[in-house]
Amino acid sequence: MKKYQLLCCSMGALVIGLLLSAYMSGFLIFFVSRTSLIPEKKEITTQQKLLYSWSGQKWQTEVVTLVWDESAERTIKNLANKWFSLLYQERKIDKKVVVQSVLIARGCAYISCDYYPFLKEWSIYTKIRMIEGLLKTIQKADVGVQKVQFLVQHQIMHDPHLDFSRPWPVIGFL
Repeated sequence: MKKYQLLCCSMGALVIGLLLSAYMSGFLIFFVSRTSLIPEKKEITTQQKLLYSWSGQKWQTEVVTLVWDESAERTIKNLANKWFSLLYQERKIDKKVVVQSVLIARGCAYISCDYYPFLKEWSIYTKIRMIEGLLKTIQKADVGVQKVQFLVQHQIMHDPHLDFSRPWPVIGFL
């Protein structure tokens, strides 16, 4: 009987030791769900913002109403989607571009589109002016980012003329 109790205690201590070791080394994760019966009220408002785009020799502005959220990622995603929709409606781009996701890390917004937004036959000047339009739109919206990294399907955007391997400052170059 004593051997049986000693064996059970030893096995229990071994299991507890293995579980504690796995937890401490990160192999075992406990997730405790904290659900509340009272839903949180999130502050969602609408704001009027300006969208900037280059047309010929001057900047054009368009006033749009945006859903303004506490989350800067969702706000930039809404803003960029509106901006791309404006370019599509004005027939400046031939396909509708949709922003898949936005991530903000260390003051840099990573904007991932579903495909390359610019026409291949555009000049370098036209591409830069279009990019400057989105950067100016984000800067004037005051969402708290200093740089923007452009991605296509979560990969770095490739262009034969422009370098998208580094983030672009929202203050622009021109």
